Amino acid sequence: MRMYAWKRAAYDSEETPWQPSDVVTFESRFELAPRTPRALQKLALRRLEDLQHSLLNGDFTQGTTLRALGPDENAVQRWVADRLELQSGQCYSVERESRGARDRAPDLTLRACEGAFCVRIEVKVAESCSLAELERALEQQLCGGYLRDIGGVHG
Repeated sequence: MRMYAWKRAAYDSEETPWQPSDVVTFESRFELAPRTPRALQKLALRRLEDLQHSLLNGDFTQGTTLRALGPDENAVQRWVADRLELQSGQCYSVERESRGARDRAPDLTLRACEGAFCVRIEVKVAESCSLAELERALEQQLCGGYLRDIGGVHG
């Protein structure tokens, strides 16, 4: 068990090693394309955190624009997809409601440009759902459905 624990700890603590060309790429673009599903998930979380910060503190804050979309989940999904696509660079592409295995369609899918992996995102308007509905969406839709597909275990 200790051997497995050490291997898992090593896996969790290290990112993919950089290649010599990565230094030049990072110097020119200030980012590297993710090479693992976990790296893409971390990038997606950073982009969503940046989006939240911009909504609250940006010079051209879009919080009122987003709030004006109201309970229209479809409009909010399109707005979030647009913002993520603007920040995608050469790291990922954004797909809306692309069908996966078993005909499941997450709201957004970020597909890595380098590699055959993706991160699935379920967008909900919190004000239009109860806490129980949000938990059910997380458990049944995201965890129980979209993340069961091969190549899409991060969301």
